Amino acid sequence: MDRFALIEWLKRQPYVGPGFQKGEGSEAVNRLVHTLDRFEQYLAECGIASVEESTLEALKNFDFHDDDDDDGNLRNIFAYLGRSDLSEYVDQVSADKYFRRKKLLSIFKDMGEMKLFIKALQRIGVLMAADLLAQGETPAGRQALAVRSGLPLDTVTRMVHCCDLCRMTGMAGQALRRSLSMGYDSLATFRSADPDEIRLALKQYLANTGERSNNMIDYGWFVVQARQLPDRVQV
Repeated sequence: MDRFALIEWLKRQPYVGPGFQKGEGSEAVNRLVHTLDRFEQYLAECGIASVEESTLEALKNFDFHDDDDDDGNLRNIFAYLGRSDLSEYVDQVSADKYFRRKKLLSIFKDMGEMKLFIKALQRIGVLMAADLLAQGETPAGRQALAVRSGLPLDTVTRMVHCCDLCRMTGMAGQALRRSLSMGYDSLATFRSADPDEIRLALKQYLANTGERSNNMIDYGWFVVQARQLPDRVQV
């Protein structure tokens, strides 16, 4: 792989951030090169001669390092190579990694009425979205959470579904609040929707509320992600 060409290509992309605009000495570029070095060494151990010949099976066993931003770096590399099959898998790795880091305060930060509910969950040691989802996957689990926290069962169930939605990349805060307001309050509602339908619903929502659009988030992409994710919440 021509690393110089890869870096120059990345600098032209609108989503890579300012780090790549500062030249090869930047920390972001150093992380990219470090990831590429580790991945090439790993592939060589698998008997694969170059990154261009990567396989999904080999990638599934790669040891992603959170501190090195391996998922983001590899996603950019595969996008550069035109390997959408591998990029989609790394998207899943990214979504899972960032979901594990999401705090309840972060995902509900634009939903003021939820703050009192979060405090009730914090008192019983539930701080992270992943924890609430894990404990509330089953009807019995949600009932137990309601008893321990003192929250209504309907509230607990709604918050669990919100955490389930936040397994999707880009879903939290403002995006979550808007999705709920438009009636997309579970993975099932996203799965049954058409991407263009949701884009139109968002356009109408913005017109009605006067809120400004964040063009970095494509609500139609949530439909694609929802259909790829395995079920977690049991009815």
